[in-house]
Formats: sequence, C-alpha cells, structure tokens
Amino acid sequence: MAVTIDGEATAQSGLPGHALPGTETIISFLSPYDPIRRHIAEAVRETAGGRMGSRLLSEARDADVVYVPPTNSAFWRITKICTTPPFFVPAFAARPLVHGLPPSREECPLPVETAGGYFSYDDSSRSIALSDSQLCADVRHRGFRTVLVLAGPDDSRTVTCQ
Repeated sequence: MAVTIDGEATAQSGLPGHALPGTETIISFLSPYDPIRRHIAEAVRETAGGRMGSRLLSEARDADVVYVPPTNSAFWRITKICTTPPFFVPAFAARPLVHGLPPSREECPLPVETAGGYFSYDDSSRSIALSDSQLCADVRHRGFRTVLVLAGPDDSRTVTCQ
C-alpha cells in the first residue's frame, strides 16, 4: 500500500522519486494537512467503496440493521479477500448486517480454517435475494424494525417493517 501511496504522491507532486518536496519518507505525507493526502482522500470518496461508505455513515443511523443484496457486486467484490466485506458495515455504520455473508459459496467458500469464525454460520447467513416482505419477516423475527437496503454505490433505501 505504501508503494501505491508513494506512487500517487510522486505523480501529484511532480517530483521524481520523492513522495513530497524536501522529504524522502512518507512520514510528512501522514499529516492530515498534507495536500497530497487530501487529494487521495477525495479520490477515494469517489470510488464505489467510498460512495457506499458515505451512504452507510449518513443513512444507517436511521436503521436498526443493514442488508446488502447479492446483486450489489460492488460491495461483495470490494476487496480480493471475500471474507472482508461483511466487516465494513459494522465498522462504518455500527449496525449489524443481516444475511451478511458473501452470496456465492463457489466464489467464497468458508472452510473450517477460515479466520473470523465464519465456518460457524450456515448458508442461511449468506446474502440472498429478498423481497421487502421477506426481509421484514426476517428482521422482525430478529427483533428489528428498520432496514437500510444498500443496493449499490448510489442506491439505497430504508424499509420500515410493520
């Protein structure tokens, strides 16, 4: 990652082989006031993951839980390690993720040696396509009432279950 950041810093600064003017280390880049760091942060906000993170931060506060349908491939493929996306929702939104395991057993098998205790969950914990009424029946059974449906980087809605 430092190599990628150094490469971006070099490109932005226009100085060959140096992340920042007058330094050969990334230390000064780590300052929150660094213009190159600010540029990278702005660029990340425009990615699919950045847009979904912003939605989670702003919209999940009005929901009890979050549901990411299997059709939101931007979410389920946000990293090369298929077991990491389920951690993003609790980390960004401080909300549980229902049906929060990756949808595809073929693309993301969860053998016993998988870190994080995933092997303890069965296929009913995987993301599946649900209608609003099916989703509401499921979350009401779990004691929740409102669901943020994160359908895509630019598509989300809150469902209130009666």
